[in-house]
Amino acid sequence: MEKVGFIGFGELGKQIFNRFLGKGTNFEQKIFIFDDDLFKNRIDAFPFNDFLEEEYKELSFVVSIGYKHLGLKNSIIGKLLAHQRTINSFIHPSSFISNDFEVNAGIIIYPMCTIDVGVSIGSGTLLNNAVTVSHDSKIGSCCYLSPGVIISGRVTIGENCFIGAGCTIADNITIGNNVTIGIGTVVVDSIPDNMYAIGNPMRIVNHLKLR
Repeated sequence: MEKVGFIGFGELGKQIFNRFLGKGTNFEQKIFIFDDDLFKNRIDAFPFNDFLEEEYKELSFVVSIGYKHLGLKNSIIGKLLAHQRTINSFIHPSSFISNDFEVNAGIIIYPMCTIDVGVSIGSGTLLNNAVTVSHDSKIGSCCYLSPGVIISGRVTIGENCFIGAGCTIADNITIGNNVTIGIGTVVVDSIPDNMYAIGNPMRIVNHLKLR
């Protein structure tokens, strides 16, 4: 195994390591950790510098920043790509992936997921256990889809979106950027940028009103 740099090594980073890399890995010799814990409150800034130094040029990177900081994750992936660094993607062998699916940088797909024909998923997006993405749907970069999410056909989802466990999104829906959808929501109408949606029937609330 090549040397790997983990950017973020909290609960998500440890989970990815154990699920995809842990077996037979000499942790001390082959894993470099750039932990983000000291920078939790600096979402608008770009807090990391070390991983872009020349001494780490040959690493392949795992960006394992969790769902609470998707904008920061997107910024970091952009920096890595701009510096032509390798970003690992992982697809669990128990998942069913269509033959026409193109794997972008930093995609992570957990067990028992289904990706249908004509689906596009942006860099840095994570699909947790048993997510289904039906035909001709498009998911933007650095989204987080929780366990059991079902996305019907011809759905478009923007960047930096969090979709809670057990959500169902109906056909031909468009979801904007930076959208949060609560657990168990049934999405039957499109959702603009920067909104929070919850419930069945679904209601939409501006993120700013939640603060």
